[in-house]
Amino acid sequence: MLALEPLSAQDTTDNILVYGTIKEYFYGRRLPEALVVVKENGVVKKEIAPDLAGQYAFYLDFDADFSVHFSMNGMVTKYALINTKDIPIEDRFGGFAMNVDMTLFDMFEGFDVSILDGPIGISKFDSSSKTLEWDYEYTEVIQDSLRSIFDQFEEQENDQ
Repeated sequence: MLALEPLSAQDTTDNILVYGTIKEYFYGRRLPEALVVVKENGVVKKEIAPDLAGQYAFYLDFDADFSVHFSMNGMVTKYALINTKDIPIEDRFGGFAMNVDMTLFDMFEGFDVSILDGPIGISKFDSSSKTLEWDYEYTEVIQDSLRSIFDQFEEQENDQ
């Protein structure tokens, strides 16, 4: 049985807290049935089941490449990349926190969602802000493609 990873006071310093809520894209229904799989350098390290409110939380260590996969039966899987390398020792004190809310949607027959074969988002340390930052230009391209897919789906639904 999968459960939320226990978070203790000992865990809260000098690492990266990742937390968020998983919801259904169109109606905002929380998805406690979803699964979060964390891979470190390509190897599965953690599997986390959200709580009844669809919320999850876990910690990442420094000096690794992580992919965080969000999935649920019958829905399209999405994942994000989080690079915790190249963070100077002096900037690690106190750790970091990242809110990663995710929406999932049903698989649409006949619609190409291969854009999601790649990550939905990419994050790495930014030396000027001294925080983990998302590559918003990359994410915008993905979101534009998804909006186009959803528009096609809506048009098809309206035609029926």
